[in-house]
Amino acid sequence: MQSTALQLLLDLENYVVRWTNTLRIDGGKRVGKDEMCSASQGFRLSDFPRSSLSGCDVSVDCSTRRNRNPTSKFLRSWSSHQRLKRGSTFRHVVASSIEHHSLSQIIDPSENLDGVYVHVDLSIQVSKQKELPCYLKQLSLERINIFPKDAVHMYTDGSKLRSECSGSGIYIIFRDQEIEIKRKNPDSGSVFRSELVAIREGLNSIESLPQLHDIWIFSNSRINIQYLANWHNVRDRRGTDILKILKRLSLSRQIHFQWIPSHVNIAGNEIAYSLARAGAGKTTTPAAPLTYLELF
Repeated sequence: MQSTALQLLLDLENYVVRWTNTLRIDGGKRVGKDEMCSASQGFRLSDFPRSSLSGCDVSVDCSTRRNRNPTSKFLRSWSSHQRLKRGSTFRHVVASSIEHHSLSQIIDPSENLDGVYVHVDLSIQVSKQKELPCYLKQLSLERINIFPKDAVHMYTDGSKLRSECSGSGIYIIFRDQEIEIKRKNPDSGSVFRSELVAIREGLNSIESLPQLHDIWIFSNSRINIQYLANWHNVRDRRGTDILKILKRLSLSRQIHFQWIPSHVNIAGNEIAYSLARAGAGKTTTPAAPLTYLELF
């Protein structure tokens, strides 16, 4: 037994020397990952002589190694009731009310949203990045001017400052009336969310008007319009609130979503943009919580 163990140690020593010599590349300099992988191809456990292992207990006790591994220790002791660290940046968010994500559809797929129309282009399909601002403005005004004069026109916009403050702006024109709304949203909220807030707040204001007229909503965010158009996949609270209002309003009037390019000097859009920036700069504390979509 002693001779077998001694032979095992000698063979192991030889293989260690062989492995060390294999890694001496470029005059003994430290090798990189690629060279290490290349050198390791010459050393396999199957090369170790099986005769040296006969009659010896070569099992490895990994308990000590496992206990020293912090990741393994954490996973073995983890439970679903773990709390965030006191200094975690998400502690104040999780401690407050994070809105739930709805798993059910707000509108029955068999009912649809009749009376709601979506226009993601102007009279022709254009790209904001490829066209001149003056040309985009001309196409936008041509589109806006064909709409009925007695319809409700609503311009919405969302903004986010470098300080992570966000806000929403709404500008509504109805006959001789003008309504301006600016709103501060939770810090670190996305522009996408601020756009949805603007649409929701604007529709709430329009719903309070006594007259029943068609509504044209002008937004410079294609992604928001397309998101609402794909209404059967809407699950967040703001989106579902908008769908509920659209369902009520569309029973007695038509509602149109029209995309328009931003920052091409369209008066209504520029006013909504200024209101959104002003809302983001307000010092009041917003009441709306963040959604899980904005955390992950």
